[in-house]
Amino acid sequence: MRGIYVIGLGWCAGCGLSDVSALQDGGTTGGEVTGWMPHAEDQARPHLDLGEGMLDPYVPQREPEDRPDVTVYGYWPYWGASLDTLAWDQLTDLALFGVELAADGSLTHQDRWTDSAPLAMELAAPHEVRVHLTLICFSDEVMASVLPDPAKRAFTIAEVAALVNRYDAHGVNIDFEGLDTAYKHEFTAFVQEMSDAVEDVVVAMPAIDWDGAYDYDELAFASDGLFIMGYGYHWSGGNPGPIAPLYGGGIWGAHSLVWTVEDYVKWGAPPDKIILGLPLYGRLWPTVDSGVPGDATGEGAAVTYSGAQAMVRDHTRRWDATTETPYLLPSSDEQLWYDDAESLEAKMAYAVDGGLQGFGFWALTYEDTDPELWAMVDELTHLQ
Repeated sequence: MRGIYVIGLGWCAGCGLSDVSALQDGGTTGGEVTGWMPHAEDQARPHLDLGEGMLDPYVPQREPEDRPDVTVYGYWPYWGASLDTLAWDQLTDLALFGVELAADGSLTHQDRWTDSAPLAMELAAPHEVRVHLTLICFSDEVMASVLPDPAKRAFTIAEVAALVNRYDAHGVNIDFEGLDTAYKHEFTAFVQEMSDAVEDVVVAMPAIDWDGAYDYDELAFASDGLFIMGYGYHWSGGNPGPIAPLYGGGIWGAHSLVWTVEDYVKWGAPPDKIILGLPLYGRLWPTVDSGVPGDATGEGAAVTYSGAQAMVRDHTRRWDATTETPYLLPSSDEQLWYDDAESLEAKMAYAVDGGLQGFGFWALTYEDTDPELWAMVDELTHLQ
């Protein structure tokens, strides 16, 4: 069992994780976003740059029966492009984001599921992709109301199971961000109880659990996989830097994807239960100057994978060798840190070669089904 993880919050190379970012309610249940809450922050700002749109329809690379040999897990956000644009032949699991939990245990925004699940199931069936309902909660108040109450937990689980079963879907992605340590054991119980009610349960997990609120080994045992949100190492409210550094060190400090995976394994999460989540977005920060590491003068704006690729055509692509991350200096007072096919290839290969269950993405359609990226996914995940 994992205890509280204590770290000096003053470190973090300016990533701002000890700060509190007040976000306006953009359809979320939450107010303040603290700790590791990348999906909450993204939902609160659903006006992300979606690039130039699909230039060409995606061309499948595999026959339906030729599935990936490792997990390839994708989140589809309700504000994303149409489901029929996805690289279905390269996925094993799809989480439709997301139905929200209310303080009485009921579910809100169910239309995000009911409007999308029929088409998702139709498109998923030929490729045997598992379709999951994403149950989201980013509110301390709601978690405090539901998690300690066995009756409310049971009511929520029954409601979720009914929605999943209505469309013969396969399971649930539980995405509770900013969990308080006080509800650590109750959250584990909730996941265990959910696993008794639906076939698949995957849990979204922080890359750094500052307060030891998530019980890595118990949650791994209770679920089918832990999807590590391996992004947000530098966030909108902090200083610029790599969103998902593969390695740490030097000016960036120790924390990185490799550090995160090793931390999970140290605290009892089996590698074959770990799904390494990777970003299909970057951030553009206004800065004092072009120095690296930089000092932000305002919040970093999210830029999708395809949007970043468009910017590369007009600016010199630079490379941070320590973290294996590309970046741009669009002007003397801006920095864009992002991921591209080269940097994601190294991270995907790390997951596959390290014996993890697999990897996944937040969020599908941000990449406009870039053929170079999906060809790389194809090569790395078909091992025979």
